[in-house]
Amino acid sequence: MVDEFLSFAYRREYGLETISMRFFNTVGPRQTERYGMVIPRLVQQALHCEPIVVYDDGTQSRCFCDALDVIQAIVGLAEHPQAPGSVVVLRRYLFLP
Repeated sequence: MVDEFLSFAYRREYGLETISMRFFNTVGPRQTERYGMVIPRLVQQALHCEPIVVYDDGTQSRCFCDALDVIQAIVGLAEHPQAPGSVVVLRRYLFLP
């Protein structure tokens, strides 16, 4: 959020056109379980016949966004004349039973 405030300040002070984009759990090919990425971790557990780790009571949900959707959003926002000065949240919902 600090970066968003800085971009707003630069926009106001210097006329710099900025767009703040918030990415939530971007997933895509060749993603590894480094940095706590949940989908690769669950896949690895399943492939190794290990128990799938579920935290808390298992009723929580998470937002995921495919890397291809993120790319389309970045290009689309870069080309949209009303995008500068905005904050955009990029996420898709996946609900697991």
